[in-house]
Amino acid sequence: MDLEYYEPQTLAEAMSLLDCYGTEALAIAGGTDVIPSMRSGELVPSHLVGIHKLRELTGLRETPEGGLWVGASTTFTTLLRSLDIHRRYPLLAEMARSMGTPQVRNVATLGGNLCNASPCADSAPVLLCLDAVAWTEGPNGSRKVPLVSFFTGPGSTILVRGEILVGVELPPPAVGTAGSYMKVGRNLGVDLAVVSLAIAGCQSEKNPSRHCLHIALGAVAPTPIRANVAESILAEEVDENAIRAAISATVEAISPISDLRGTAEYRTLVVANIAGRAIRHVLSLIP
Repeated sequence: MDLEYYEPQTLAEAMSLLDCYGTEALAIAGGTDVIPSMRSGELVPSHLVGIHKLRELTGLRETPEGGLWVGASTTFTTLLRSLDIHRRYPLLAEMARSMGTPQVRNVATLGGNLCNASPCADSAPVLLCLDAVAWTEGPNGSRKVPLVSFFTGPGSTILVRGEILVGVELPPPAVGTAGSYMKVGRNLGVDLAVVSLAIAGCQSEKNPSRHCLHIALGAVAPTPIRANVAESILAEEVDENAIRAAISATVEAISPISDLRGTAEYRTLVVANIAGRAIRHVLSLIP
């Protein structure tokens, strides 16, 4: 492969390289998605731009509003080891624990997992549940985009030529927030998700007798999705009938395909099963 590798020292230099070489260039951080795709011939870049050392993409820091900013080059091991994340965003730590092997978690980055834009990306359902916002920098300036709008299709995002995801912002967690992350693979070992589902819930701020639940799924649609109708059902008075209606609405929200990891019918059955378990579990944890 005729390939040039660059290691820019600043974000501006990285953006300039990606803008200059356009579709022939590819940003790389941990490389756990990029390198296998290059080996298989799915990706054939002629220019690789290493961005893992850029200081603008590193770190975990509290936002002025009391939320958390996570740099795009943050590894899953860093997420798993962060006491602040375990304390304030335990659902994110739970997801990181299920991501690959320790060797993969040591180098795989949150930004790379999102920018690869796989429908089965481990981090996407949890971040969607947490109302994450993507921060980007590009030739036309900076943008803050709700993560729910970041994915445009399998392997496709809103990022334009020369633009880089620099991090994601999480809003402050509501008091008493509970969550659940479920990932179903083909076997009991490390595997890509056949179905993944995340739920985050708390008491409604406007009416403490009601609930506010966010439900997101991966590997069951062209992009990771939120089950908005199911969320609306659970925002009303919750009884067993409402839970069953929310499960049905969650199933109706998906559009799974059949592939090497599972059939569409199997994925639908899995969603119906784990959605009910996760909803009941989270409701039991909300004060």
